Amino acid sequence: MLPPYNTSFPAMAYGPMCPQQATTLPLPSGFLAEKVNYLTNSVYNLVIPSAEDCVYKT
Repeated sequence: MLPPYNTSFPAMAYGPMCPQQATTLPLPSGFLAEKVNYLTNSVYNLVIPSAEDCVYKT
């Protein structure tokens, strides 16, 4: 269990997005589909970063 904290945090910007299930495109299965899905998810994670500590208490 984590110890409680009495710190305040500024709410001036949004935090990282919560991790999502991987995106898969409707392509025929095989090596090319795996590479396309890998690239799609890599670019998505660069554009919209995610982190496990995405839940903020308000």
